[in-house]
Amino acid sequence: MLRVKICGIKNEDELKLALTAGADAVGFITEVPLETPRRITLERARRLVRKVPIFVESVLVIMPTSPEEVYQMAERARPGAIQIHTPPDFELLEKIQDLRRENGIKIVQTIGIGKKTLLEIHGEIERISRYIDAVLLDTERLGGGGGTGRTHDWSMSREIVEETRLPVILAGGLNHENVRDAVRTVRPYGVDTASGVEVNGVKEKYRLRAFIINAKECG
Repeated sequence: MLRVKICGIKNEDELKLALTAGADAVGFITEVPLETPRRITLERARRLVRKVPIFVESVLVIMPTSPEEVYQMAERARPGAIQIHTPPDFELLEKIQDLRRENGIKIVQTIGIGKKTLLEIHGEIERISRYIDAVLLDTERLGGGGGTGRTHDWSMSREIVEETRLPVILAGGLNHENVRDAVRTVRPYGVDTASGVEVNGVKEKYRLRAFIINAKECG
């Protein structure tokens, strides 16, 4: 069954909307060095994580500069998973393995789809595969990560799904109107959206429900 993550949750109202709509996972964009209306403080993320039900995954989306920063944020917020939203850093991933071994926190690595060739992307994933639990494919942005609100070449994402043993989550410009085509084309483990279910920067009930229903109909 396809999994759906609603990212960029900012407050309890949006969290409730996502949970009521049937989200399998919710993401909290925490203290990232980017100008985004979805950025929240670590303290707010901690409070929201505590309100996520046991069978829904809480995901802390971060852009760390050191392993120590990852440990500090994980210890404070205690999420079920951490999404590293910076380019793959082999040394950083290697040094945060205690989070997986001792705390059971899953590690998701964002991979930007854009200028890199398939061969380069496969090489990145292969090098870090033993240190992560899933890959999230997002449209590449300057400075790393994703969050552009734009789609990318889904045929490339499909090839990555077919070639990697890891669960692959598709992101990048997904909304209730295009998610069916995205799922049929890519066949990912899960899909992820933030701005695609918003109106004027706020999560909206109809778009949330439509996105999740349309995604799961095809997955």
